[in-house]
Amino acid sequence: MTKNPYEVLGVSENATEEEIAKAYRSLAKKYHPDLNPNDPVAAQKMSEVNEAFDQIKNGDPVTRQREYHYSEEGYSQGQSAGGFGGFGGGYQEYGSYGTQDPLAMAQFLIQLRQYAQALQLLNQVRNRTAQWYALSAIANYNTGNRITAMEHAGRAVEMEPENGEYHQILDQIQNGGQAYQRQAQSYGGSAMAMNLCCTGLCLSQMCFGPICCVRPF
Repeated sequence: MTKNPYEVLGVSENATEEEIAKAYRSLAKKYHPDLNPNDPVAAQKMSEVNEAFDQIKNGDPVTRQREYHYSEEGYSQGQSAGGFGGFGGGYQEYGSYGTQDPLAMAQFLIQLRQYAQALQLLNQVRNRTAQWYALSAIANYNTGNRITAMEHAGRAVEMEPENGEYHQILDQIQNGGQAYQRQAQSYGGSAMAMNLCCTGLCLSQMCFGPICCVRPF
């Protein structure tokens, strides 16, 4: 089976990294198996989308020659970034989308700003780790539950006091996002990234590119 990865993602071969990332994110939201349970068509589409994104990200010479080979193994989780400019973060971000890990899926939903759905999923998890409380804090914050968000962020910090990201999430909630905005500016974060983070609470300092929250905890 041969497919042009750009056609799979619905973008031109001259598309920018941001346009490719946006197209991937939109298709992931549409076809991800966890959002389409027991739908083999959606699962196949997601696998094809993952493979197309993988080929474009890697800048595979085979891809450049327009010999597009579909891999049954789908998207490779956790590969190192490289070969596609600043797209590495986006690649790593989506590498975990095929997982059945409920916390990874909750983070995926948060990245898509599906905060209510993320909360529904998190509420089904019995083993409430520090990561669970951090994700719950973010989802609650963005659904207007500020008191719960602060409580859960504080709980994440109590459970893993050495985790600086959890401290930053708590600080961001306490300060209405202003603390993170100042930090992002000090690190040279782009205006778009800061806008994304300030309109929807993101995961600490993972917000320095065209995609918000680019890596798991």
